[in-house]
Amino acid sequence: MASVEDELSAAQAYMFNYRFQVGHALRVAQTSRLRLECERRVDEVRLFLDAAGLVAGIGDVAEHLDTNLTLGAHELSSGDVTAIPLVDWRSEVGSPPPALTEFPLSGMTVSIPEGTEVGISPSPTPEQHQEALRIRFRHTTEIEIGVRADRLQKYELQGLRPVLLNGVPLLEVTSPQAASVRLQLGSSRTAILGIIGIVSPYLRRGDDLLYHLVEVVGDRVVGGTSIQIRF
Repeated sequence: MASVEDELSAAQAYMFNYRFQVGHALRVAQTSRLRLECERRVDEVRLFLDAAGLVAGIGDVAEHLDTNLTLGAHELSSGDVTAIPLVDWRSEVGSPPPALTEFPLSGMTVSIPEGTEVGISPSPTPEQHQEALRIRFRHTTEIEIGVRADRLQKYELQGLRPVLLNGVPLLEVTSPQAASVRLQLGSSRTAILGIIGIVSPYLRRGDDLLYHLVEVVGDRVVGGTSIQIRF
């Protein structure tokens, strides 16, 4: 069998997908925390967590991150290491924000009836006979007052950024020294998650990065695995 290095002997970059299980069918606790730990960060290595639907609402708040790669069902489910061209990362900045109506505020709603007028007191104070400025609401208007609810707050994301990678909702690892997410496993009690790694460019430094994936319930480590990445 050819080694990974033989497979990538002429590759400019490579991608891999590592699948792993969290939870246990006999475990009573349905909530756990997944931690990802690494001693250092390398610019040419980017990791993405496929939470397999355990983190709902990623697409509602995610930044768009497009590339020149083809990411289909095979690439996201296969455990193979695949040679790819140099990655062109696009649309990281200036992604169109979701519509404001998708994020209702958690305070109260004030209804202003049609025809209501509100006076404006300009500064400096106008002359005595100067006409005062007014605002008239031509239609009944509702104003929300409060704070915008964070749909992902309950997952307690740390060191993870919601992205749409070529339209696929994922969590990019932005702080590999201390990345974590709270998982709600539900009645199934197990799930298969994935780590998608992209190494671009592949510089063949001969060094390795060792990532540790650890599942924790309370203060107790209940499972884990490690990934070794050559760059």
